[in-house]
Amino acid sequence: MRFDKVIILGSGKIACDVVTYLNGILEKNILYVLEILSNPLSSLSKISNKYGISYSNNCKENDIEQFIDNIGGAQKLIISANNQHIFSGVFLAHKNIEVINFHYSYLPEYRGMNIPTWVIYNNEDYTGVTWHYVTQNIDSGDIISQKRIKINDDSTAFELTYLGMKLGIELFKSFIIDLLNFPIAGDRIYRRGKLYLQHMVPDNGYLDVRLPIEDIYKLLRCFDYGKVQIIDPLKVKMEGKIYIIKKYKKVYSKEYVTKDDEIVIYGDEFSLIVTLGKMV
Repeated sequence: MRFDKVIILGSGKIACDVVTYLNGILEKNILYVLEILSNPLSSLSKISNKYGISYSNNCKENDIEQFIDNIGGAQKLIISANNQHIFSGVFLAHKNIEVINFHYSYLPEYRGMNIPTWVIYNNEDYTGVTWHYVTQNIDSGDIISQKRIKINDDSTAFELTYLGMKLGIELFKSFIIDLLNFPIAGDRIYRRGKLYLQHMVPDNGYLDVRLPIEDIYKLLRCFDYGKVQIIDPLKVKMEGKIYIIKKYKKVYSKEYVTKDDEIVIYGDEFSLIVTLGKMV
């Protein structure tokens, strides 16, 4: 065992799955969970408490690196899982620290944020997930393990995210025991794909109902993260007013009676029932 402290930094299901697996193979005093973007319903805090693992969610973004420095341990492995913090070069230069990250794309393509949205928008046939070492350049470190995910004509951002989390923990289990015991040489990335930032959204976040129905359906799927609001909801302008799109449904019947908060967009092969939410 190369590390006397393993710190899980992140949030959500992938972080929960990482903690659960590590709890089964490591002593509890080795593990530390630092949650980012936590909420009152957080499963990560519940899982940490269940297993008796040290946990904190009180660290501010600017204090993360100092907080980690203050955690005991001569050699530390930081596992970044659904974490948005960008580590500084000074921090990464510490010889007693190693950082790996889970990313929702098949690197080197699609670095950055909200990748399920962008791969759908750009009509990609495949996306993927990657575990990689962390360097100063975002999502550009040597690749430890990765695998592709097929995108179909009905894939949503939520579905790709869910598949990514399932595949991510499978890949993690395949290499982490080796990584804990000896260095793994990752595959070098020789070029960098486009970087997508958090504020970037397709079509500026607005749906144009005059577009071909296939493009409308694609945009709806881009913004569809289920009940989890990863990005701001898609909006549409109707009769001089701006509405949030609440939900949508693909149907094959052209005979449909709309409700007061619904619009129907007709196409040759299918139609879309779009439910409007509150006005902006």
